[in-house]
Amino acid sequence: MTVTYLAGFHQPEPHHVPVAVVDQTPEATQAADQIQTALGDQVDVKVYPSETLAEDAIERMEVAGAYVPGESEGELLTAPAYSETLNGVVVRIFSAVSEKANVPMTTREVVSLDEYDSAGQNSFFFLVVLSVSAYSLGIAIAVAGNSYSYRRRLALMVPLGLLLATVDFLFARFVMQMFQGHEWAIWLVAAIYVQIVLSVTIGLHPLVRRWSTLTFSAIFVALNFTSSGGVFEPVLQPAFFGWLHNFWVGSGFIQTIRQIQYFPDAGSGPGFGILAGWMILAVVVLLLGAAWEKTHALKRQLLSYRAAMLEEDVAV
Repeated sequence: MTVTYLAGFHQPEPHHVPVAVVDQTPEATQAADQIQTALGDQVDVKVYPSETLAEDAIERMEVAGAYVPGESEGELLTAPAYSETLNGVVVRIFSAVSEKANVPMTTREVVSLDEYDSAGQNSFFFLVVLSVSAYSLGIAIAVAGNSYSYRRRLALMVPLGLLLATVDFLFARFVMQMFQGHEWAIWLVAAIYVQIVLSVTIGLHPLVRRWSTLTFSAIFVALNFTSSGGVFEPVLQPAFFGWLHNFWVGSGFIQTIRQIQYFPDAGSGPGFGILAGWMILAVVVLLLGAAWEKTHALKRQLLSYRAAMLEEDVAV
């Protein structure tokens, strides 16, 4: 965990940050070329012919910001809801461009953060709460339920998971005022996420057993939080975490919540696909756990039978 946290969060550096320049004047193309040349692979600069198209691109999460150059004043279109940390990087990039051109710059938020999400990290904190409580519950069901059949453990998993997701969501929504106006959608995503974590935990527990805490803290904390994009977007992290961001479950959760809350025009997006993939994986892991337990149960029965036969032979 120490390695992943320090490697993932220490000294973020931009690479291939998607930004745009609005091509309203001849200076715009020149500014775009200058930015790309000066910053190299730190940014990927696109050019849009109008502010409307640039705003649409921001609302679809295609770019993190767009610069509108002008003779007397430039304007930066921003999206703090995309990522507050990434938004700060975008502002610094274009502030430097504006200062170099000796032209003042104003900013206008295209997609703003909610009143109770001033840092833009509510979805990340909610991910932390759900992850830790869900895999802890999963271990408890798996360990305390050793005397139960595998089927009975699964029967406990579903209602307890729904209860956990509901309690966590109600606290987040009505005590902390998070996710206003998106209650049912956010609750559903939270419930799906908790069931994924529980399924993987309960399904893998028969295989990892004494290594459960290490295994699940690695899957749902160390790798999950650092690759989720909740603190830093992958374009600010080392390539490994950007790679994990493409398919790890925490990334799917964060992206889905952001799209529901702030970017409805972005369509289904990759977040939904990631969660769907992990739902399939969760079912596979549950089947694997069931097969593993069945195999070991047969082995125990066979050993018991051999022991009983041996005792009979000794008695004779």
